[in-house]
Amino acid sequence: MKPTATFLTFLTFLTSLLLATVCAEAKPLKVFILAGQSNMEGHARVETFEYIGDDPATAPLLKMMRGPDGQPAVAENAWISYLTGH
Repeated sequence: MKPTATFLTFLTFLTSLLLATVCAEAKPLKVFILAGQSNMEGHARVETFEYIGDDPATAPLLKMMRGPDGQPAVAENAWISYLTGH
């Protein structure tokens, strides 16, 4: 095995150990798999946000998704990754 490959293997192993330690001490990781329409790929428009409140079943979600100022809340500790079929 080449020295570079050996180093990368060791680095990957060390990173895995560190992540396992951090994850064991932290809260459980929540993963949400969203499958469906294109608006789940970042193509939704803010103008459609209000329609969530029209349905009594989803109206409580709208309150949770807004900040104190009434604007959509921003999750600073979350990220989205997606693949397209192209």
